[in-house]
Amino acid sequence: MLHSVRKRLTYANVMATIAVFGVVAGGGAYAASKLKLKNNSVTTSKIRDAAVVNSKLADGAVTRSKLASGISQCPANMTKVLPDLCVDSADRSTPSNATWSQSIQGCQSAGLRLPDSAEALAIYPVVNHNSDGLYWTDDVSSSTEGIVLNGATDSLIILARTVANTYRCVATPTAP
Repeated sequence: MLHSVRKRLTYANVMATIAVFGVVAGGGAYAASKLKLKNNSVTTSKIRDAAVVNSKLADGAVTRSKLASGISQCPANMTKVLPDLCVDSADRSTPSNATWSQSIQGCQSAGLRLPDSAEALAIYPVVNHNSDGLYWTDDVSSSTEGIVLNGATDSLIILARTVANTYRCVATPTAP
């Protein structure tokens, strides 16, 4: 049997067989080089631990601008003070101050909200442009009193909600 195969084995047959295998192997490489993925088809959960390392990244594959584009952003004229909190970069009530109700309405009309007491304390370094400024929070202590951040003492105090004070709105950063 081996003898009959050798009789039919010619140079042309060998070269044709090599060519067929070359096309098959090359075609697979070509297909792999042209592979396209659907958007969001590769997720964090689908990437094996340590699968993406520096040695596997092409030069320029990760840049500062590419990283920044994936970071949540604050609305215009707001400053990020915590990963999940943006605050107005300037007082909303200047030149005239606003009551608690006016402050709530002012933020809501802009699609924002007043900070709660804990957020007010967290944003204190940003809002403390006027050391004796009082900033409304959305918290109340009674039907007639609200809680404000006292810029002079970095503390929360209770005032009548009819008193006019400065205020700043807050928002949650959004994905780009």
